[in-house]
Amino acid sequence: MSAFLWPLVLSASAATAAAVGQDTARRELPAQGALPCSACLWSAKALRAALVEKMPKRVKPKLQRRLSEEVLTKSGDDSACASKRFPKQMVLWAPKTSEIDPRYEDFDEIRGGKSNSLTSEHFQLLASSAEAKGNVTEVCTTLLRIFSDDMVEKCARHEGRIYGALTDHWLCYRKSQLCTTKEAPPGKDDDEDYEREEDE
Repeated sequence: MSAFLWPLVLSASAATAAAVGQDTARRELPAQGALPCSACLWSAKALRAALVEKMPKRVKPKLQRRLSEEVLTKSGDDSACASKRFPKQMVLWAPKTSEIDPRYEDFDEIRGGKSNSLTSEHFQLLASSAEAKGNVTEVCTTLLRIFSDDMVEKCARHEGRIYGALTDHWLCYRKSQLCTTKEAPPGKDDDEDYEREEDE
């Protein structure tokens, strides 16, 4: 084999190994479903917020890569998946109609504002708060552990404002497969080449 082809072979082998590694690691995630999808969507929102906090304005590509890596590799209270990134009172909301799937919600949104009176139903929802927030945080942390390298790379080559780098569609459908494309449809920030690849 020509020496000129070795870099290409090694690069392809590395990419294959990385893909296999991600497939194995993906087993740490829950199966696709309404609640795992909801947790992923909240996670994507938290990750975007952490990135925007660090880069409120557009920056040069090299700096964007470095700052993204800095944000996505922090741990503890400074992590992009830290508890503070999610609503203080996150609850498991199960609609009374079977036409709408259960999902994780901000209690204040369900309540309709802090000025509204609490009902017995509200107290039942609040009882799920600790578990709901724990579940979402766990999914976010797992996503970050499995896909952090891909996230940094996605952020580094994103040409617009950093908010559009980690989309719901990219993280929750393409990478983690926790959502269906209907639950996390592609938006204007999703790369056209990803969409063409998906249609092939």
